[in-house]
Amino acid sequence: MPMNLTLALGLVAGMLGVTTDSLPETETQRLMQSVDFRGTVSRVLYFGPETELISRSQLDVPDSTLADFQEVFASAPYFGAFAISKSGGYGYSVGVNSAEAARAIAMAECLNANSSCLIFAELHPVGYQGVGPGEIVLTTEVADLFFNPGKRPPYIAMAFSHDGAYSLNWGYESPAAAQAAALADCETYRINHLANLEDMPCLVLPLR
Repeated sequence: MPMNLTLALGLVAGMLGVTTDSLPETETQRLMQSVDFRGTVSRVLYFGPETELISRSQLDVPDSTLADFQEVFASAPYFGAFAISKSGGYGYSVGVNSAEAARAIAMAECLNANSSCLIFAELHPVGYQGVGPGEIVLTTEVADLFFNPGKRPPYIAMAFSHDGAYSLNWGYESPAAAQAAALADCETYRINHLANLEDMPCLVLPLR
């Protein structure tokens, strides 16, 4: 009987106290350059589980809320991004399959309730320097499944979305059937409640 394993990693929005009269947007505008989330994946890069917190803004954050930021975001798994508005609203994403998607999700979540937001911080794997055309870095959990799919009956397929959703399916009568099932399952777990978020469809991963 065909089997599947799926997961969607969520995001959270809330309030963070900030003391600033304006938001410098230059760095955020550079980070938010257009990205193609539909491109075919030709190579999966592997990083270990260690995560690096990268500051993208020097906004003056009160100690009490900075402590909360450290607790709920700074220790989360990569990829992640924390977006903030000058009014105190914020949105963040964690456990996402690319830095670009993490930024886009965090910004879309923040802009759901605020007129202007910027990227405050990010979570990257240690040693990450970006990816080339067709390359992708998966979260640790998804990478473990990709590189160690186990002894499952053929045919097997795996699909993922940059937003963190994925599906691993096995036991199908053909590669095409397995891929179709993986894509269909993955699509049901994508983030779809953010009007400002660019479409991040599920893509088939090239299993080794």
